[in-house]
Amino acid sequence: MKTFRHAIRNSDFAVSAEIYLRPETDAASLQAQADTLKNSVDGILLTDNQYGQLHLSTTAAAAILLDQGVDPIVQLTSRNRNRIALVSDLLGAATIGVTSLMLVAGERAPEQFQPRPKPVLDVNAVDLIRIANTLNADENLTVKPDFLIGGVVTPVMPKPDWKAKQLREKVDAGAHYL
Repeated sequence: MKTFRHAIRNSDFAVSAEIYLRPETDAASLQAQADTLKNSVDGILLTDNQYGQLHLSTTAAAAILLDQGVDPIVQLTSRNRNRIALVSDLLGAATIGVTSLMLVAGERAPEQFQPRPKPVLDVNAVDLIRIANTLNADENLTVKPDFLIGGVVTPVMPKPDWKAKQLREKVDAGAHYL
């Protein structure tokens, strides 16, 4: 199976696609989308409750893609999970063979989303990257994660004195790609 990790580390250019998981996404529709993309990409990003929209977990979706020989890039958001839940999700992902992550804080749920969920925000995106990096280095774990850790930085119309602080913080925390 070709992997996103291999493309990032050994190619001049890596190609990924995103499957926007929706409430109606099931195994068959996920497999069909992945089948359409798999020969054209190095990895497929699975979004995590994008815009507060409920759907199957990215870890469950990753297991479906792995069974199909497709490398998933699992997105985890810290918005609605505390650090215990996040570490559990990371260890679960490592256990099923996930090697690529996209770790983000996540957006607020839209106002029309009812009942309104309360954001947890126990950790931010930088903290989450640091947690995943710490798991990579933990020799005492039964399951030894070896994650390629990614993050997002969106400098929209940066000011002339923009110093890329978020970018630097994420790299310093252990992000391998942004």
